[in-house]
Amino acid sequence: MNRLKLTIMSVATVTTDVMTRINSAMEGTTMRSFFAWLEGNAARSLSNFATMAGNSVAENKEYTNGSGRTIINLNVAYNCVQKLDKAEMDRFAAYMNRKLAEVMNGGA
Repeated sequence: MNRLKLTIMSVATVTTDVMTRINSAMEGTTMRSFFAWLEGNAARSLSNFATMAGNSVAENKEYTNGSGRTIINLNVAYNCVQKLDKAEMDRFAAYMNRKLAEVMNGGA
């Protein structure tokens, strides 16, 4: 271990220097505002993201407003999309946009 003493000391010195610079950078107004935002929003944002992800893939009716349909089943339900020509694809896109608008406006 004695042979590593100088290496350990120099790495420790650099690590301390880097940590001191990071600490100084985090004392700025922008970083203080960011950390204040994190304190108030990080947990809720993470929870919302996790809920959204769960809603997107879950089969549970609780997450699908009783429809049982999720993003995962779109592949199965609309597998025929791969065989559509441009006109059919345009009609399909218009249909999907109408359905999405209905859902966003509270319909099903």
